[in-house]
Amino acid sequence: MDVQGAEIAFSPGFRWGTTLLPGDTITRELMMDQLAITYPYATVTEMTGETIKTILEDVAGQPVQPGPLLPAGR
Repeated sequence: MDVQGAEIAFSPGFRWGTTLLPGDTITRELMMDQLAITYPYATVTEMTGETIKTILEDVAGQPVQPGPLLPAGR
């Protein structure tokens, strides 16, 4: 936020990776499967307060929507 001069920051949630069960061996490959991201850059976008409110309400409502583990919009 300091570098970009932003007043607020959002970070996309991540829902990918292999499911690990108790006792499974954690390998380097599985760690990369959990930690690798495809968009590590930061951008600044001017938004109105109404847009920020809409984004926050949408995100807050996602866990109680039908199929909360599906990607948004599906």
